[in-house]
Amino acid sequence: MLDTSVKFFESAQAGAPTSTGQVGSLIGLLDACLVNGFGQVTVATLSVASDVATLTVSTGHGFTMVGNVGPVILIAGAEPAALNGEWRVASVTNTTTLTFATSEIADCTATGTITVKRAPAGWEKRYSGTNKAVYARTALDASPALIRVQDNGVSPSTAYTALIALYETMSDVDTGTNSTASSLRYIHHSNAANSTPMAWRLIANDKMAYLFIDQNVWKTAAAFGDLNSYKAGDLYSCVLNASNSAGATSPPIFYSLLSSSLMLRSYTGAAGVITVGGSSHSKSNAFSNAPQPYPSPVDNNFHAWPVEMWETAANVARGMLPGLWNPIHSQSSIPQGTIITDIPQLMGRTLFCQSVSGTNQFVCAIDITGPWT
Repeated sequence: MLDTSVKFFESAQAGAPTSTGQVGSLIGLLDACLVNGFGQVTVATLSVASDVATLTVSTGHGFTMVGNVGPVILIAGAEPAALNGEWRVASVTNTTTLTFATSEIADCTATGTITVKRAPAGWEKRYSGTNKAVYARTALDASPALIRVQDNGVSPSTAYTALIALYETMSDVDTGTNSTASSLRYIHHSNAANSTPMAWRLIANDKMAYLFIDQNVWKTAAAFGDLNSYKAGDLYSCVLNASNSAGATSPPIFYSLLSSSLMLRSYTGAAGVITVGGSSHSKSNAFSNAPQPYPSPVDNNFHAWPVEMWETAANVARGMLPGLWNPIHSQSSIPQGTIITDIPQLMGRTLFCQSVSGTNQFVCAIDITGPWT
């Protein structure tokens, strides 16, 4: 069966939450994508034949493919119960029918009051308050760090700027230990205090999330979750990358922000927040800022490098950002939304090219197939 760990969410999807310039907007978006899922509809028929499940709805399921990658859906209420849970869609036949591969489920027609929705990334909302939330990752090998979001318009924030911080432990939505809160980071979910929806994308698994919001031509970008750490059993591998500027109209671009990412502790385990910075191919000191076009004239392929995070003070490499790639091509040859599948070094993977700057000048690439190993 296809891997279901990586989830791709965007504002254009059926039932998606909105990102606006109103307080609480970001928390609503994160709740829907990370914790609850969205776009639930009632299933008309669900049948299995020769390890292929066919699902139909009466009025439109709202699911679409991204290139050759199907959405991850969550089925509930079906009998046999083995059909309940997460599945990656293999094909979308039309607006009312889709299929997915099964294993060890006998041919059958399911019964029950069956629902299907876009599956969440598998996070937990540990604590909540009025326009405040604390999120935990549920992966068994995730670090214990918690991510706190304050989206209530309190100074120095505004109605369209949320504060985000890591905590080592928390006892409620406002109380915790060893935090990055002294070095404020911001997520600008709009560029004006109004109800105008912004385009957005969030790509995540149960340990890491990448968020992009088009508040000023895709200037808002953030990453929060665990590195693929070089240290075995790293309890402090969680990294926070978000704007270090309170101004929503001209926040730094994503790649520049990588130089001032935060972690709760050094690889030594000594208490105290540290700064970490990203490093990748020297011919591309920002995403897709290299001279060569795509495809490469040398081998007619796509070239990309991973992004490695280095501890600033210790000057040592801590680990890699999972699923994130730096295209070694000119942005003009891989514009926003380009889908790449012909990657010899990443066989079977699909990368989605996402703009991360105010002029669409810089583009990162994210693996939407999974798993992020």
